[in-house]
Amino acid sequence: MESTIRHISASLAPEDVLKDRICDMLLWSDLEYCEAIFETGIAYLGYYIPADPEGQETLIRTKTFWKWWKNHWRQRDDAFLLKARSVKKIETRRMLYADMHNALVLARAIYPTGVVLEMSYSEMIQNLIDQEIKTL
Repeated sequence: MESTIRHISASLAPEDVLKDRICDMLLWSDLEYCEAIFETGIAYLGYYIPADPEGQETLIRTKTFWKWWKNHWRQRDDAFLLKARSVKKIETRRMLYADMHNALVLARAIYPTGVVLEMSYSEMIQNLIDQEIKTL
């Protein structure tokens, strides 16, 4: 049994192993984990560019933003694993996780690079062009 678990873990991508470890520590399903990433990403954009709902919608629809967001999410997950090792209570672990992934705090601390924004807008423009071509 143990060799089967090692084999399965070895065949997973590193981000999947990390996700599984976080889900185990928080007693979350994969869906709860993915919802946390998505909902916090949307909240982050609301705090990051509050006066630009169109910009928020633009970024929400781009792969580039979500790749950047998930990369930062994984970095915070790695830090959480180190901090939460000695935390026994599930409620305390969940509070720590929420604090480390707080959208308002993150909007003040991390910013998409110019490359992320430029590529996101390029994706948006390409999508608009594709939609226009389909309606012709």
